[in-house]
Amino acid sequence: MRKIIFILTTSVPVILLLTTSVPVIFSIEKESFYSAQSNRETQVVRGEILVKFKSGVSQSKKMSILTNSNAQIRGGLNKLNIELIKLPAGMSVQEAVEYYRNLTEVEFAEPNYIRKAFATPNDTSYNQQWGLSKIYAEDAWSKVTVSSAIIVAVIDSGVWLSHPDLLLNLTTGYDFVTPDDNPNDDNGHGTHVAGIIAAATNNGQGIAGVAGGNYLSGQTTPGVRIMPVKALGADGMGKDSDISAGIIYAADNGAKIINMSFGGDGYSNVLSTSCSYAYDKGCIMVAASGNDGKEGVAYPAAFNNIIAVGASDQSDKKASFSNYGNNLTSVTLVAPGVGILSTLPNANPGPDPDAMWDSTGYGNSNGTSMATPFVSGVVALLLSQNSNLSFEEVFKTLTKTADDIESPGWDKYTGYGRLNALASLGFSIKVPEEKPSNAPNPFYPNSLVQTKKTTKIYLPQTLRGPSPTLRVYNIAGELVRTVQSNSSSRVEWDGKNDQGDTVANGIYLYVVQTDKGIGQGKVTLIKE
Repeated sequence: MRKIIFILTTSVPVILLLTTSVPVIFSIEKESFYSAQSNRETQVVRGEILVKFKSGVSQSKKMSILTNSNAQIRGGLNKLNIELIKLPAGMSVQEAVEYYRNLTEVEFAEPNYIRKAFATPNDTSYNQQWGLSKIYAEDAWSKVTVSSAIIVAVIDSGVWLSHPDLLLNLTTGYDFVTPDDNPNDDNGHGTHVAGIIAAATNNGQGIAGVAGGNYLSGQTTPGVRIMPVKALGADGMGKDSDISAGIIYAADNGAKIINMSFGGDGYSNVLSTSCSYAYDKGCIMVAASGNDGKEGVAYPAAFNNIIAVGASDQSDKKASFSNYGNNLTSVTLVAPGVGILSTLPNANPGPDPDAMWDSTGYGNSNGTSMATPFVSGVVALLLSQNSNLSFEEVFKTLTKTADDIESPGWDKYTGYGRLNALASLGFSIKVPEEKPSNAPNPFYPNSLVQTKKTTKIYLPQTLRGPSPTLRVYNIAGELVRTVQSNSSSRVEWDGKNDQGDTVANGIYLYVVQTDKGIGQGKVTLIKE
């Protein structure tokens, strides 16, 4: 009996009701704005900013400033002395905010941010899911509504059918091991994979899936449907015959995506033919590259009509265990696969003492098996936008929008790069090109307000690397402080010199260095 090695692995509608019974619908025009404070791109109102002028600035002076920039006051928050300013055509919000912030008459200037209720899921363990933020999943959710018409077949050890975080997004499946129509998980691996794809989002418990929908009370949007197809036994191993039968079953029963978090070294005509059958039916197949840390991708991931997924870690490096390409097979891209939290059976599901389970119903695991469902989930988001996308179109989209993390273009270790959900949907995240940004600026090291006491210097994507070093110089060019950070994306300065004394008021120059290069900027320090 042949066995397969188990691998762990735009606009927002606003309705204004008039005196008539017919609603008039307006749309908020949006544009993207890079926020240094949050170190991410966010959506703001196009053509508007909010400005507070300093006390004592006359109305005539305000009008003069506005005239100089061809802007005009649209209204404001009078009790807070904040003006809503309409920008001239051609001026971006980013440009306007930077311009007004540098005026001596202005106390602050900022975008007119767009807020949405429950932008962050209320799932209790969401803050432990580093992989979702790494691939910008939350940003992607704001761009697309998940379609429950999309079915993702998880060919694996089954799914724990009574799991409360999966119940809402399950559809009918089959067990090819027994065989019968009860594909319950007796290993735990399939349940972990399924949760990464479609654990119910915003249901007040557990985790959020990449395509888990939105179960916020009163605004329910179901996630994609998981079809549990059991082809691996309690020991995490499966036969090509069962696996191929599962692939055919999934293709014949409406699955648009087939997730295969398993593999083995041997080429199989049976497996190849079944994959070709599903491909011809329009299925998009995603499979794990393998966990041996060696050159050569496992099958079925090595087939040409499969998206082959390797694993990356929190530092955007290839996971040590992740298989990579050679002259015959290659990795398409990588996705988070180290320390991944997901759903599990809450009791030992079978006879194997090594089965994956936890009494809480959740647990962490490592592997290309964990990376693969991240990609399947993103494919589900793509198909939610356009269910007619072909394999070639999805493949091109994912590879074109992946973030390079090893070397420019394709490389044998990480393929085309690390999965980016937001970019795959056609949206970009704006970050400074080479220049770091810092906030607050000025900052006040003696302030009683904690957020004003230190300045945070954010590194652009091109400079991010392990243990950045910050060097701060006074205006005379003398080195006053050296700081090393544990974060790859930012460094903080508390306004003190290397002796621990707070430095004098003034403008300070800084240089940030990583293994990727050097960036520089300046910051103003004011003692209160």
